[in-house]
Amino acid sequence: MKAEWNCDEFLGYLETWSAVQKYAEQKSAPPLEQVEQKLRRAWGSAAQVRQIRWPLYLRVGHIGSR
Repeated sequence: MKAEWNCDEFLGYLETWSAVQKYAEQKSAPPLEQVEQKLRRAWGSAAQVRQIRWPLYLRVGHIGSR
């Protein structure tokens, strides 16, 4: 899969991860704060759009009568 996002959009995506949400619930602290500033510095301009790519794996099958 591919997407083109700026830094805020990418951070917003990371916020949707269940592990990030679970950590925030358990620790009462947002986990991305620990890496956000480093990510922003590495990203460059906040408006800079970058291509994000990740593999997509599907397991496809069919259940039913023939």
